[in-house]
Amino acid sequence: MTVSPVVFKPDYALARLLLGDSFISPEEITVTHPDVVYGSKQLARLAATLPAETTLALLGGYGYGLMPRPPKKLSLVDIRATWPDRFRQNTGRWYEQEQFSKSDLTGGTGWPATRETPANGSTKKSMEEQDKLLTDTEYVPNAAEMSWFVATLFGVRGVRLFEKTFVRTSSLAAHDVRVYVGCFGPLQGIDIIGVWGNGRGVDLGLAPARRL
Repeated sequence: MTVSPVVFKPDYALARLLLGDSFISPEEITVTHPDVVYGSKQLARLAATLPAETTLALLGGYGYGLMPRPPKKLSLVDIRATWPDRFRQNTGRWYEQEQFSKSDLTGGTGWPATRETPANGSTKKSMEEQDKLLTDTEYVPNAAEMSWFVATLFGVRGVRLFEKTFVRTSSLAAHDVRVYVGCFGPLQGIDIIGVWGNGRGVDLGLAPARRL
């Protein structure tokens, strides 16, 4: 007797109901990005570790997007090399020479939740003032984490985040230059800039990620 293999079909209906287009499943990433491949064990692990209903509702209420990390460790330069058309081309050389662009990584099984807009009141504030806006369950993602989130959401949903603002990351360039991601407007790709010192700006905000 031939036994048919069990086909694993994760149920993401509740997440889609509570988060709408702000939820992206690994299968959706794979369909729209054939170069990104999750293994069967990774898919099963992601389905088993999807946040509970109360957490999903909380994320939706506070403007968080939810998607899986890439299936393997990626740096900022890896992500940019995979989807160069999603990044601003004429400013990339500066950060390609910086250590953070290769050593700050994202990847592995998990569901990072990231705010899709800068935190309320986070612009025109110093880094210390922005950090006071973080809750105990929030943290500042690095440049690779934020770039994966922004680039993937655009690839799957066609949504551009942070069109007119930059958001601070935890990544640091040389001489304590702080790295920001944003200004993903229709005429240019995702921009990566460095801001020296404790700079403030009307277009410099903070979009935290949440520990789940």
